[in-house]
Amino acid sequence: MKPNISIYASVNRGCEGLTPNFYAHGLYGETIATYEWDFGDGSAKSNAVNPSHTYSKAGTYVVKLNYTTTEGCKGTVSTLSYGNIEVYKKPTIDFTSPQAPQVCGNNWVQFNPISDVPGTYNWEFGDGGWSSDKNPKHSYREPRTYDVTLTVSNNGCNTTLTKPAFITAVNPFPRFQMRPVDCNNRTEISFDDNSIGNITSWKWSWGDGQESSYTTKQAIASHKYPRSGIYRVKLTVSDGTCTSSDSTDINVYAAGAITISTDKAAFCGHETVTANLLTIDRSLYYLMYNYNWISSDGTSPHWDGYNVDYAKFTNLKPGKHNIRFYAVNYQGCVDSSNKVAVDVRGPVAQFVSPPVLSAAARN
Repeated sequence: MKPNISIYASVNRGCEGLTPNFYAHGLYGETIATYEWDFGDGSAKSNAVNPSHTYSKAGTYVVKLNYTTTEGCKGTVSTLSYGNIEVYKKPTIDFTSPQAPQVCGNNWVQFNPISDVPGTYNWEFGDGGWSSDKNPKHSYREPRTYDVTLTVSNNGCNTTLTKPAFITAVNPFPRFQMRPVDCNNRTEISFDDNSIGNITSWKWSWGDGQESSYTTKQAIASHKYPRSGIYRVKLTVSDGTCTSSDSTDINVYAAGAITISTDKAAFCGHETVTANLLTIDRSLYYLMYNYNWISSDGTSPHWDGYNVDYAKFTNLKPGKHNIRFYAVNYQGCVDSSNKVAVDVRGPVAQFVSPPVLSAAARN
Protein backbone atom coordinates (compact mmCIF):
# COMPACT_ATOMS: atom_id res chain seq x y z
CA MET A 1 0.00 0.00 0.00
CA LYS A 2 1.26 3.45 -0.87
CA PRO A 3 2.14 5.46 2.26
CA ASN A 4 -0.26 8.21 3.24
CA ILE A 5 1.99 11.01 4.45
CA SER A 6 0.90 14.58 5.14
CA ILE A 7 2.92 17.63 6.12
CA TYR A 8 1.96 20.82 7.91
CA ALA A 9 3.46 23.97 9.38
CA SER A 10 3.13 25.40 12.88
CA VAL A 11 2.04 28.69 11.31
CA ASN A 12 1.06 29.39 7.72
CA ARG A 13 0.61 33.15 7.54
CA GLY A 14 2.69 36.05 8.72
CA CYS A 15 5.01 38.91 7.94
CA GLU A 16 8.46 38.84 6.40
CA GLY A 17 10.69 37.03 8.86
CA LEU A 18 8.03 34.37 9.52
CA THR A 19 9.68 31.24 10.97
CA PRO A 20 7.40 28.17 11.01
CA ASN A 21 8.27 24.66 12.17
CA PHE A 22 7.41 21.78 9.82
CA TYR A 23 6.06 18.34 10.66
CA ALA A 24 5.29 15.12 8.79
CA HIS A 25 2.70 12.54 9.81
CA GLY A 26 1.81 9.06 8.56
CA LEU A 27 -1.92 8.58 8.52
CA TYR A 28 -1.71 4.79 9.01
CA GLY A 29 1.29 4.76 11.33
CA GLU A 30 3.95 4.79 8.63
CA THR A 31 7.43 5.60 9.91
CA ILE A 32 9.64 7.90 7.85
CA ALA A 33 13.31 6.97 7.70
CA THR A 34 14.73 9.83 5.64
CA TYR A 35 13.59 13.40 5.05
CA GLU A 36 14.35 16.00 2.40
CA TRP A 37 12.45 19.26 2.91
CA ASP A 38 12.15 21.83 0.10
CA PHE A 39 10.89 25.15 1.53
CA GLY A 40 9.82 26.57 -1.84
CA ASP A 41 11.93 29.73 -1.73
CA GLY A 42 15.09 28.45 -3.40
CA SER A 43 16.96 28.01 -0.14
CA ALA A 44 19.00 24.94 0.82
CA LYS A 45 17.04 21.78 1.51
CA SER A 46 16.91 20.22 4.97
CA ASN A 47 17.17 16.61 6.13
CA ALA A 48 15.92 17.38 9.64
CA VAL A 49 12.90 15.57 11.01
CA ASN A 50 11.13 18.74 12.17
CA PRO A 51 12.99 21.68 10.63
CA SER A 52 12.26 25.37 11.06
CA HIS A 53 12.75 27.91 8.30
CA THR A 54 12.67 31.70 8.04
CA TYR A 55 11.02 33.41 5.07
CA SER A 56 12.57 36.82 4.48
CA LYS A 57 10.54 37.91 1.45
CA ALA A 58 6.82 38.25 0.79
CA GLY A 59 5.21 35.58 -1.35
CA THR A 60 3.30 32.30 -1.45
CA TYR A 61 5.45 29.23 -0.90
CA VAL A 62 4.66 25.57 -1.55
CA VAL A 63 6.61 23.27 0.76
CA LYS A 64 7.54 19.73 -0.35
CA LEU A 65 8.88 16.71 1.45
CA ASN A 66 10.75 13.86 -0.33
CA TYR A 67 10.68 10.90 2.04
CA THR A 68 11.61 7.25 2.39
CA THR A 69 9.76 5.04 4.85
CA THR A 70 11.31 2.28 6.97
CA GLU A 71 9.71 -0.18 4.54
CA GLY A 72 11.67 1.41 1.68
CA CYS A 73 8.74 3.22 0.09
CA LYS A 74 9.61 6.58 -1.45
CA GLY A 75 7.35 9.49 -2.21
CA THR A 76 6.86 13.26 -2.39
CA VAL A 77 4.17 15.23 -0.63
CA SER A 78 3.46 18.98 -0.65
CA THR A 79 1.36 21.37 1.37
CA LEU A 80 -2.21 21.55 0.21
CA SER A 81 -3.43 24.89 -1.15
CA TYR A 82 -4.80 25.87 2.27
CA GLY A 83 -1.50 24.85 3.91
CA ASN A 84 0.86 26.88 1.73
CA ILE A 85 3.02 29.48 3.42
CA GLU A 86 1.75 33.04 2.91
CA VAL A 87 4.27 35.77 3.74
CA TYR A 88 3.31 39.44 3.59
CA LYS A 89 5.44 42.52 3.32
CA LYS A 90 5.44 45.00 6.15
CA PRO A 91 4.52 48.32 4.51
CA THR A 92 7.01 51.12 4.11
CA ILE A 93 4.95 54.27 4.60
CA ASP A 94 4.89 58.04 4.66
CA PHE A 95 2.15 60.69 4.42
CA THR A 96 1.70 64.28 3.33
CA SER A 97 -0.86 67.06 3.44
CA PRO A 98 -1.10 70.06 1.11
CA GLN A 99 -2.33 72.17 4.07
CA ALA A 100 0.62 71.37 6.38
CA PRO A 101 2.34 72.85 8.30
CA GLN A 102 -0.38 75.45 9.09
CA VAL A 103 -4.11 75.63 8.51
CA CYS A 104 -6.76 78.20 9.37
CA GLY A 105 -9.10 77.03 12.12
CA ASN A 106 -11.98 74.74 11.13
CA ASN A 107 -10.71 74.45 7.54
CA TRP A 108 -10.46 70.99 6.02
CA VAL A 109 -7.10 69.25 5.98
CA GLN A 110 -6.49 66.60 3.31
CA PHE A 111 -4.23 63.68 4.27
CA ASN A 112 -2.52 61.52 1.63
CA PRO A 113 -0.77 58.23 2.47
CA ILE A 114 2.27 56.77 0.71
CA SER A 115 2.74 53.00 0.92
CA ASP A 116 4.68 50.48 -1.14
CA VAL A 117 1.93 47.85 -0.68
CA PRO A 118 -1.85 48.07 -0.54
CA GLY A 119 -3.54 47.65 2.79
CA THR A 120 -5.97 49.12 5.28
CA TYR A 121 -5.46 52.53 6.87
CA ASN A 122 -5.95 53.99 10.32
CA TRP A 123 -5.37 57.70 10.96
CA GLU A 124 -5.15 59.46 14.32
CA PHE A 125 -5.27 63.23 13.96
CA GLY A 126 -3.98 64.21 17.39
CA ASP A 127 -7.24 65.72 18.69
CA GLY A 128 -9.09 62.48 19.42
CA GLY A 129 -10.37 62.22 15.85
CA TRP A 130 -9.60 59.24 13.63
CA SER A 131 -10.46 57.77 10.24
CA SER A 132 -10.12 54.47 8.37
CA ASP A 133 -10.39 56.17 4.97
CA LYS A 134 -7.39 56.03 2.68
CA ASN A 135 -7.42 59.77 1.93
CA PRO A 136 -9.39 61.38 4.76
CA LYS A 137 -10.25 65.00 5.43
CA HIS A 138 -10.24 66.42 8.94
CA SER A 139 -11.10 69.75 10.53
CA TYR A 140 -9.30 70.99 13.65
CA ARG A 141 -11.41 72.89 16.20
CA GLU A 142 -8.80 74.22 18.63
CA PRO A 143 -5.82 76.53 18.04
CA ARG A 144 -2.75 74.38 18.69
CA THR A 145 -0.17 72.06 17.12
CA TYR A 146 -1.08 68.42 16.46
CA ASP A 147 0.81 65.14 16.07
CA VAL A 148 -0.55 62.89 13.32
CA THR A 149 -0.21 59.08 13.22
CA LEU A 150 -0.79 56.70 10.30
CA THR A 151 -0.91 52.90 10.56
CA VAL A 152 -1.03 50.79 7.41
CA SER A 153 -1.85 47.09 7.73
CA ASN A 154 -1.13 44.48 5.06
CA ASN A 155 -2.89 41.30 6.19
CA GLY A 156 -1.92 41.96 9.78
CA CYS A 157 1.58 43.22 9.03
CA ASN A 158 1.49 46.73 10.43
CA THR A 159 3.68 49.78 10.12
CA THR A 160 3.00 52.89 12.21
CA LEU A 161 4.40 56.33 11.55
CA THR A 162 3.89 59.33 13.86
CA LYS A 163 4.92 62.81 12.79
CA PRO A 164 5.20 65.11 15.82
CA ALA A 165 3.98 68.69 15.40
CA PHE A 166 2.81 67.88 11.88
CA ILE A 167 0.22 70.64 11.58
CA THR A 168 -0.81 73.77 13.47
CA ALA A 169 -4.36 75.15 13.46
CA VAL A 170 -4.46 78.93 13.94
CA ASN A 171 -7.14 81.53 14.72
CA PRO A 172 -9.77 82.61 13.97
CA PHE A 173 -12.25 79.93 14.99
CA PRO A 174 -15.97 80.63 14.46
CA ARG A 175 -18.06 79.46 17.40
CA PHE A 176 -21.72 80.05 18.03
CA GLN A 177 -24.56 78.59 20.03
CA MET A 178 -28.30 78.77 19.55
CA ARG A 179 -30.18 80.57 22.32
CA PRO A 180 -33.43 79.27 23.88
CA VAL A 181 -36.45 80.00 21.72
CA ASP A 182 -38.93 82.71 22.69
CA CYS A 183 -42.27 80.92 22.31
CA ASN A 184 -44.01 84.25 21.69
CA ASN A 185 -41.70 84.86 18.71
CA ARG A 186 -40.65 81.35 17.89
CA THR A 187 -39.46 81.77 14.28
CA GLU A 188 -36.89 84.37 15.32
CA ILE A 189 -33.76 82.40 16.17
CA SER A 190 -30.84 83.96 18.03
CA PHE A 191 -27.26 82.86 18.47
CA ASP A 192 -24.47 83.74 20.89
CA ASP A 193 -21.27 84.49 18.98
CA ASN A 194 -18.30 82.99 20.87
CA SER A 195 -15.76 83.10 18.05
CA ILE A 196 -12.09 83.46 18.99
CA GLY A 197 -9.26 85.38 17.34
CA ASN A 198 -8.65 88.94 16.16
CA ILE A 199 -11.68 88.93 13.89
CA THR A 200 -12.40 91.85 11.58
CA SER A 201 -15.43 90.55 9.67
CA TRP A 202 -18.42 88.29 10.30
CA LYS A 203 -20.93 86.86 7.83
CA TRP A 204 -24.01 84.86 8.78
CA SER A 205 -25.69 82.71 6.13
CA TRP A 206 -29.06 81.78 7.53
CA GLY A 207 -29.95 78.88 5.23
CA ASP A 208 -33.04 80.54 3.73
CA GLY A 209 -31.19 82.60 1.13
CA GLN A 210 -30.61 85.52 3.49
CA GLU A 211 -27.26 86.78 4.85
CA SER A 212 -26.08 89.30 7.44
CA SER A 213 -22.59 90.82 7.51
CA TYR A 214 -20.79 92.83 10.19
CA THR A 215 -17.45 94.49 10.74
CA THR A 216 -17.96 94.82 14.49
CA LYS A 217 -18.76 91.97 16.82
CA GLN A 218 -22.42 91.32 17.56
CA ALA A 219 -22.65 89.38 20.82
CA ILE A 220 -26.08 88.10 19.77
CA ALA A 221 -27.10 87.59 16.15
CA SER A 222 -30.77 87.02 15.27
CA HIS A 223 -32.77 86.10 12.20
CA LYS A 224 -36.50 85.65 11.59
CA TYR A 225 -37.47 82.71 9.40
CA PRO A 226 -40.49 82.74 7.12
CA ARG A 227 -41.77 79.28 8.02
CA SER A 228 -41.06 75.98 9.75
CA GLY A 229 -38.20 73.95 8.36
CA ILE A 230 -34.64 72.70 8.71
CA TYR A 231 -32.07 75.38 7.95
CA ARG A 232 -28.27 75.25 7.80
CA VAL A 233 -26.80 78.25 9.59
CA LYS A 234 -23.21 79.14 8.67
CA LEU A 235 -20.90 81.68 10.29
CA THR A 236 -17.80 82.83 8.39
CA VAL A 237 -15.18 84.92 10.16
CA SER A 238 -11.92 86.49 8.98
CA ASP A 239 -8.97 88.29 10.55
CA GLY A 240 -7.73 89.54 7.18
CA THR A 241 -5.34 86.60 6.76
CA CYS A 242 -7.34 83.52 7.66
CA THR A 243 -10.97 82.90 6.79
CA SER A 244 -12.82 80.15 8.65
CA SER A 245 -16.40 78.95 8.78
CA ASP A 246 -18.61 76.62 10.77
CA SER A 247 -22.20 75.52 10.32
CA THR A 248 -25.02 73.72 12.05
CA ASP A 249 -28.52 72.56 11.12
CA ILE A 250 -31.41 74.00 13.11
CA ASN A 251 -35.11 73.18 13.28
CA VAL A 252 -37.56 76.07 13.18
CA TYR A 253 -41.11 75.43 14.33
CA ALA A 254 -43.73 78.06 13.57
CA ALA A 255 -46.94 78.06 15.58
CA GLY A 256 -49.18 75.23 14.41
CA ALA A 257 -52.84 75.53 13.49
CA ILE A 258 -54.91 73.00 15.44
CA THR A 259 -58.67 72.62 15.04
CA ILE A 260 -61.10 70.41 16.91
CA SER A 261 -64.84 69.75 17.03
CA THR A 262 -67.31 67.91 19.26
CA ASP A 263 -70.10 65.57 18.29
CA LYS A 264 -72.67 67.66 20.20
CA ALA A 265 -72.94 71.19 21.51
CA ALA A 266 -75.71 70.77 24.10
CA PHE A 267 -76.37 67.74 26.24
CA CYS A 268 -77.16 66.55 29.72
CA GLY A 269 -74.44 66.22 32.29
CA HIS A 270 -74.62 62.42 32.49
CA GLU A 271 -74.09 62.09 28.73
CA THR A 272 -70.73 61.64 26.97
CA VAL A 273 -69.39 64.17 24.50
CA THR A 274 -66.63 63.17 22.07
CA ALA A 275 -64.05 65.75 20.99
CA ASN A 276 -62.29 65.10 17.68
CA LEU A 277 -58.95 66.39 16.38
CA LEU A 278 -59.60 67.71 12.87
CA THR A 279 -56.35 69.32 11.69
CA ILE A 280 -52.80 69.34 13.06
CA ASP A 281 -49.28 69.40 11.58
CA ARG A 282 -47.93 66.27 13.21
CA SER A 283 -44.34 67.06 12.18
CA LEU A 284 -44.27 69.81 14.83
CA TYR A 285 -45.10 67.63 17.81
CA TYR A 286 -44.16 64.45 19.61
CA LEU A 287 -47.76 63.47 20.08
CA MET A 288 -47.21 60.33 22.09
CA TYR A 289 -46.67 62.35 25.27
CA ASN A 290 -46.75 66.12 24.79
CA TYR A 291 -50.46 66.82 24.42
CA ASN A 292 -53.65 67.14 26.44
CA TRP A 293 -57.41 67.50 26.09
CA ILE A 294 -58.92 69.97 28.57
CA SER A 295 -62.39 71.04 29.64
CA SER A 296 -62.75 74.38 31.38
CA ASP A 297 -64.78 72.76 34.18
CA GLY A 298 -61.83 70.56 35.15
CA THR A 299 -63.40 67.24 34.16
CA SER A 300 -60.73 64.71 33.10
CA PRO A 301 -61.01 63.25 29.60
CA HIS A 302 -60.66 59.59 28.56
CA TRP A 303 -59.00 58.35 25.39
CA ASP A 304 -57.75 55.13 23.83
CA GLY A 305 -54.09 54.65 24.75
CA TYR A 306 -51.85 57.02 22.81
CA ASN A 307 -54.42 57.85 20.14
CA VAL A 308 -54.75 61.64 20.30
CA ASP A 309 -57.36 61.89 17.57
CA TYR A 310 -60.29 61.99 19.98
CA ALA A 311 -61.21 62.13 23.66
CA LYS A 312 -64.42 61.54 25.59
CA PHE A 313 -65.80 63.65 28.43
CA THR A 314 -68.51 62.26 30.76
CA ASN A 315 -70.31 63.90 33.69
CA LEU A 316 -69.33 67.43 32.84
CA LYS A 317 -70.60 69.92 35.37
CA PRO A 318 -73.82 71.75 34.39
CA GLY A 319 -73.17 75.10 32.74
CA LYS A 320 -71.37 76.54 29.73
CA HIS A 321 -67.81 75.27 29.20
CA ASN A 322 -65.05 75.17 26.61
CA ILE A 323 -63.13 72.16 25.34
CA ARG A 324 -59.63 72.59 23.89
CA PHE A 325 -56.63 70.56 22.73
CA TYR A 326 -53.05 71.50 23.65
CA ALA A 327 -49.81 70.20 22.11
CA VAL A 328 -46.19 70.99 23.02
CA ASN A 329 -43.86 71.27 20.02
CA TYR A 330 -40.25 70.10 19.81
CA GLN A 331 -39.04 73.49 21.09
CA GLY A 332 -41.18 73.19 24.20
CA CYS A 333 -43.70 75.79 23.02
CA VAL A 334 -47.42 75.20 23.56
CA ASP A 335 -49.98 75.42 20.74
CA SER A 336 -53.71 75.31 21.46
CA SER A 337 -56.70 74.58 19.31
CA ASN A 338 -59.85 76.57 18.85
CA LYS A 339 -62.28 76.61 21.78
CA VAL A 340 -65.42 74.53 21.31
CA ALA A 341 -68.28 75.78 23.49
CA VAL A 342 -70.59 73.19 25.04
CA ASP A 343 -73.78 73.73 27.05
CA VAL A 344 -74.23 71.11 29.74
CA ARG A 345 -77.84 70.93 31.02
CA GLY A 346 -78.76 69.74 34.47
CA PRO A 347 -79.77 70.90 37.91
CA VAL A 348 -77.45 73.21 39.71
CA ALA A 349 -77.63 72.81 43.46
CA GLN A 350 -78.22 76.13 45.18
CA PHE A 351 -79.06 76.70 48.80
CA VAL A 352 -78.71 79.35 51.45
CA SER A 353 -77.64 78.41 54.94
CA PRO A 354 -79.97 79.74 57.65
CA PRO A 355 -78.43 82.00 60.24
CA VAL A 356 -76.95 80.19 63.18
CA LEU A 357 -78.55 81.28 66.47
CA SER A 358 -76.37 81.97 69.40
CA ALA A 359 -76.75 79.95 72.55
CA ALA A 360 -78.40 82.91 74.28
CA ALA A 361 -80.96 83.25 71.49
CA ARG A 362 -81.82 79.55 71.63
CA ASN A 363 -82.55 79.91 75.32
